Amino acid sequence: MGLCWYIFFVKNYLEEVKEVQVRIRALNADKEDLKVVDSNIMTLAAGELRLVETEETNDKTSIWSKSTFETEYQTYFYEYIYRFRDPSEN
Repeated sequence: MGLCWYIFFVKNYLEEVKEVQVRIRALNADKEDLKVVDSNIMTLAAGELRLVETEETNDKTSIWSKSTFETEYQTYFYEYIYRFRDPSEN
């Protein structure tokens, strides 16, 4: 099987700037781990929607060619968790 590309987005529904990080767990049909990826820490303005970027996200391509991560096999399920903070807390 060829590579499978996955695209995830995150939106800041708050009315202030936040830093956010997402962890995504990709699972196969038997709910076994295919991959666990952590996003880069991203700064989002109030109401901003952005692609979740990881080490695997290619910065040199257009937004239409980017993906969050890829796997060798199809993902049937995924789980995610996120955390956020004020930019001044770092």
